[in-house]
Amino acid sequence: MRRFLFFVFFITCFYTANSAIKIWDGGGDAISWNDPLNWNLDALPLSTDDVILDNSIVVASYSVILPSGAVTVSLNSLTITPTGLNNITLTLPITNSNNPGLDITGTGDALILNNGAILKNSSGASGGTGVLIANTFRINNGGHYIHNTDRGNAALITQLSTVAGTELGEFEFDVPSTSYILSLSGQIFGSLTLTGITNGGTATYIGSGASALNVNGDLNINAGVTLAISMAADFIVHRNYNQASSSTFNLQSSTNNNIIKIIGNIISQGIITDGAATGLPILELNGIVNQSINVTGSITNNVTLRMNNPAGATLLSPLTLPYNLQLTNGKIQTSTTNLLTMIDNATYTGGSSTSFIEGPMKKIGDEDFIFPIGVGSIYTPLGVLAGIGATITDEFTARYFRLSPQSTFGNTYAGGIDHISFVEYWDLVKGSSTISTKRISLTVTAQSFCANIASTFISHLVGGVWSNEPSVSNQTGSMPPYQLGTITTTGDFSVFGPFTLATNLPFNSNPLPIKLITFNATKSNPNAALLKWELASCCSDAAKFEVEKSTDNRTFVAFDKVPGSLTNRFYTLPDNRLSKGITYYRLKMIDEDGTTTYSKIVALINDETSLLITSLWPNPVQSNATISVSVAKAGKVNFTIADLSGKIVKQWNASMTEGNNNIPVNTDGLASGIYHVIAASDNNKIVFRFIKQ
Repeated sequence: MRRFLFFVFFITCFYTANSAIKIWDGGGDAISWNDPLNWNLDALPLSTDDVILDNSIVVASYSVILPSGAVTVSLNSLTITPTGLNNITLTLPITNSNNPGLDITGTGDALILNNGAILKNSSGASGGTGVLIANTFRINNGGHYIHNTDRGNAALITQLSTVAGTELGEFEFDVPSTSYILSLSGQIFGSLTLTGITNGGTATYIGSGASALNVNGDLNINAGVTLAISMAADFIVHRNYNQASSSTFNLQSSTNNNIIKIIGNIISQGIITDGAATGLPILELNGIVNQSINVTGSITNNVTLRMNNPAGATLLSPLTLPYNLQLTNGKIQTSTTNLLTMIDNATYTGGSSTSFIEGPMKKIGDEDFIFPIGVGSIYTPLGVLAGIGATITDEFTARYFRLSPQSTFGNTYAGGIDHISFVEYWDLVKGSSTISTKRISLTVTAQSFCANIASTFISHLVGGVWSNEPSVSNQTGSMPPYQLGTITTTGDFSVFGPFTLATNLPFNSNPLPIKLITFNATKSNPNAALLKWELASCCSDAAKFEVEKSTDNRTFVAFDKVPGSLTNRFYTLPDNRLSKGITYYRLKMIDEDGTTTYSKIVALINDETSLLITSLWPNPVQSNATISVSVAKAGKVNFTIADLSGKIVKQWNASMTEGNNNIPVNTDGLASGIYHVIAASDNNKIVFRFIKQ
């Protein structure tokens, strides 16, 4: 107790000698600014003072109310700095009728709200902003300003500091009016929040301008709020766009064609629209890392969604687009649960090997439609064309698979087929009430490995048999020795399902294509390994295979070569110089045209206890995946899949043989997102990250 009294005495003496600083001690009624006993030295702050509201004396959260009446509190500076989880709230009450009720006159960052600080401006003045700041208003991350008055806001916003560390400093509007005009043109916020609590749960905020608005943090549109803008400039949100239910964001309420650029994630439970305006707004995904789209509300009217992020975006909920999709840059990842749907007469522009839908996509309507789908870097549109009986309620869902249709569905053929593709197929499913018929077009890419498009046609799986469909080919280019273009059926389909490419030529004339089935490494004795690989079909004898090895999984060196074979699909190669520790292997495949591809990396452990996950593929995972695990010693390995919060969602164990093992895993039932798979033996544990679509 004596130490505490000494500390208080020391603080009092210090501030006696430095009377320009006033600190709150709460010694009076513990809430009123104008109670002198609430301040050190029991004296009210003067206009030349620097005021600090913190927890150096009052160690808990507290509130301070500025005086009522025609009163102005003038200060040189004001800093609010809570500690820990405390909040300190300073309120300019509605009963204060002066403008300004709070006047900060100092230089630099004269008003600073630190983490946990709240300044609530409820000014009851007839004009002005209620709070006046001569220089900079700094809201650091975790600080919070609430504009709880009908007074103006432009003068306050223009004073906001934009230095690093203010991005999540919150500027909130919660005005007591049904409608209120925001100053947006050319302004820069940290985080911007719009609330309607004070007005009984609803409020409409209106903004316009010809210069770009930047929200350096999050945009938060809370329940009951409508934000209606008529800007002729960009509206840029540098972090997340969060929209609550029962709210509306009217992207354009006039004739302008503006862009709302979101650099973070989109989380919307409300309505995104353009109202009844003639302007054509664009909601653009504009980040540099993968963005998530979680729209459980709706997008209505003439709103365009633009994909313009090379890192892509992932749907975390079903998304329906009413008007237009622009595929400029980046892929949109979808799933059967989180499906992208375009309604009747909705269109898209763009689509390329760098921007498409990776996963299923649904189209509703009676018009012809080319689905902009693909996987990886392969863009393979599927067309649903012409036909009979189309209605505006027709539904078709299309998806491209980079998998062998032979391995997936078998290779029972109708007459006239030598073989079908080894690497790709498309799946087309119609809605339960769809009765129309359609012709089908498929895209032939360089990755289709089609050497003769004129002798290639579409094949449809019917009753376990691949059909021979009369088709017309259109060659649009070539990447020797392969040809590119489209192939379209001449007849209609009423039953749909898997489609692929087929040919009546032998493999050497029209491969469709050379495909590696497996590549593996096993220990043959304590200091030797055996490399094995299998092809889907025989390749040219001009092809070459190089096995490369590495000890660090970064620098690979070729140690032997094997020529291709017209008669053999199975290859082996010994490595009699297996080092201690971990050795990584990969297979370099050089086709006769010089095209080079690589296998996945496998590993062997040449010690007593190690465990290693070398790969998980495909990644992202749609349903089934394979985990490649190398163990030094045969035995059981326990597997766990956990989400990013650490919650365990799947567990199992598997028996391992010494060397490399391929373990199947089914991810059905897992929500879309990022997961960790953990493999653990008695002596080791290894973690590998993957994405579930």
